[in-house]
Amino acid sequence: MATALQEDVPVRVQAHGVILNCDTVNAKLAKGLRTLILENEQLELIVMSHMAKKMEAARNLLVMAGIDSRRVLQKCRGDDMRGYIHSNQDSMFIVVGVVNEDMHLAANTKSLLIAANWCPQVEEKVTTYGIPARSPDNLENIIRIVLNQRDWFYRVGYTDHKGVQVKIYGLTSANTFAKYLKTREEGQIAQKIQNVLKDGDDNEEVKHKLLLHLLAAIQHTPEFREVEDWAIAPSSGTSRNEILWWLKEHLRKLMYGRKEEQMFIRWSDVPKARHADGRNNTGFIKRDFKSIKLSSVGRYTGKGSKSKLKGRVVCIIDDYTTSGNIFEALRNMLSACGVKKVICLAIGKFRHPRESKYKVQNYDLSGFDLFQEMKEEAQINLVGEEEVDVIFNEEAQFELGRLNSL
Repeated sequence: MATALQEDVPVRVQAHGVILNCDTVNAKLAKGLRTLILENEQLELIVMSHMAKKMEAARNLLVMAGIDSRRVLQKCRGDDMRGYIHSNQDSMFIVVGVVNEDMHLAANTKSLLIAANWCPQVEEKVTTYGIPARSPDNLENIIRIVLNQRDWFYRVGYTDHKGVQVKIYGLTSANTFAKYLKTREEGQIAQKIQNVLKDGDDNEEVKHKLLLHLLAAIQHTPEFREVEDWAIAPSSGTSRNEILWWLKEHLRKLMYGRKEEQMFIRWSDVPKARHADGRNNTGFIKRDFKSIKLSSVGRYTGKGSKSKLKGRVVCIIDDYTTSGNIFEALRNMLSACGVKKVICLAIGKFRHPRESKYKVQNYDLSGFDLFQEMKEEAQINLVGEEEVDVIFNEEAQFELGRLNSL
């Protein structure tokens, strides 16, 4: 039996800090940050360096621009900076970086990383994993979007039949018909994101806007800091979805996940979801059990099929979700492995008219080796199903349109 989680509002961070590599600070940046400080009472600035003189000079530039000196801190790079972040677990931090050490700080503290591309010689890891800011003005807009991106379009929470906590998040609406859109800008960026996710459009600018949108929502939701393993939902074919993999790897690196290998392997093609009959029923989920296996990344070496995933928190990422069948299949597999918690994250949620419930389907997988290909004649038993409430937040759609300003 599934038990709906008794919470109406997700826990969110209470304060924000922008950590500035001292080499990023100039008069133009200071002016833009002054505007952000005036807009956000809970925002503070932290200048960071190995050198006390550089920190003092950067701080003086910010104060001379009219920023209250009480809201500008100095922290030495290393233990001093990390210790301050770890002592403020209820806060969200943004690292504006140049050198690879900035990337390491962001990853070790699960903070958001922005690459200060107006600075000369931005190092490789910052360029690869940071959100690119081409100018101080662009940085101001990025930070404003991050601070405002607090809501998820779609949320579900329940505890399954094995006591595993399950959360499902949909970042934004996937319905692109005019009647579902809040603004014209929202429709434009939604279509561009769909072109990237579904049509393979390798648009770096749109990919980074999507990553920013996703990271901002994650940073405002502290339970994502619990995630130890990151995975992607397999597509209908045996090939890996490279865009989802790109997103997953950025999240894994920036949220300090350890395992790079693919967790779920689709070893046999199935019809695409939109072409398949029997949506939202047991047959639809059973076909996933019989075409997906867990990779060796979650299995102990030696005899038996004991899983390394026992007691861990796993996040599964997918591009779009409608009824949640692929999530239910993968969640059942992870639940059978003894995980502690499963977070399912969809970029877009297709909403049915008058939709208010999510169907939880629990299966008995105790007799199967989930690390091996399941035989077609295997008998998989449904042990229970139940509907739990879903929460839609229409206000979350406005944040998508703001990405067009970048």
